[in-house]
Amino acid sequence: MSGDGRLLLGDEGGVASPDALIEAHRDATSITKPKQGIQAAGELQNETSTAVTWAVNELTLSGGSTTVQQATALRAGLATDGADLESATGVEITIDKQTTGTIDEAVGLRINDIDQATLNYAIRTSLGKTHLGDILQIAEQASTPATEAGAMQVYPKTDGKIYAQNDNGTEFDLSHQTIADTHSNRPTSDVGEGDL
Repeated sequence: MSGDGRLLLGDEGGVASPDALIEAHRDATSITKPKQGIQAAGELQNETSTAVTWAVNELTLSGGSTTVQQATALRAGLATDGADLESATGVEITIDKQTTGTIDEAVGLRINDIDQATLNYAIRTSLGKTHLGDILQIAEQASTPATEAGAMQVYPKTDGKIYAQNDNGTEFDLSHQTIADTHSNRPTSDVGEGDL
């Protein structure tokens, strides 16, 4: 603990740059020290609160003269240096109902409305596939959304159809009706020359 209230845990290799109020360091040569930097585990029994939050990480930027190019409330990263890994995961989320009881709704990742910026993205990725292991649900739109430069947008409307829109504003109806190839749908008369 430093004189100005900073807490440094683990190996004393000096503070990071930029430094933090709480730092946990582990050198590669510290083979006897734990392989977890921070662990918070708890259990509540017979709790009747309307809401319980175990970990809180919030940041507020205030002041009219604040000019920050990029603000990040929570950052996670995994790096390798000469290591061979079978799998690498940046963030893992689990909801586990171990015994009896019920869970009315389980949400692995909930994002509230992101609508206060000039450009709003609830989730934005760079390179890498997006793989879904279950059904994809999309809220129906009452009207055609605004165009997005360099992007194709796909969305359902309240008319029950799925549409796509390019960055020029051209909208395509992706819904189509298929007709089963049964005998009743085939022509009953011979096809003559010039009929095709």
